[in-house]
Amino acid sequence: MNRPRYLRFVTTRRHRDSGASEGLFAAAYDLRRAGAFAAHEAVWFQQTVGWFERHVKVPKRVDLDLPSWSKQQDRVVWWWHAEAATPIRHMRHLATMLREHGVVVRVLRSAKPGLIVYDDDVQVGAIPFRDGVR
Repeated sequence: MNRPRYLRFVTTRRHRDSGASEGLFAAAYDLRRAGAFAAHEAVWFQQTVGWFERHVKVPKRVDLDLPSWSKQQDRVVWWWHAEAATPIRHMRHLATMLREHGVVVRVLRSAKPGLIVYDDDVQVGAIPFRDGVR
């Protein structure tokens, strides 16, 4: 059995383009837009987002040598390397806050999250296999 090399924090909602479970940032931004955060939570959330903006690269696009690029781009799903301790710790804190607001959060683990089209020190972008996470 392959040891999980990647982690993904998800909610029960589905992303409309990829069909994958939606990540925590989308749920947190929805709560913020709805005014669900207390003042101290809104500040903490902005600080958390700021940490990710300063420390985690967010590619504007992933260069793929695949047909129908625009459709493939929207299917890329982001996973953390299991060894990326600091970003994962921040994600766990975000998960705790979302759970306090009634959002169901799960952590997916996979050795093969899909066709990997982006890889850096802390994360990979993968196009999911047709049959789901392996």
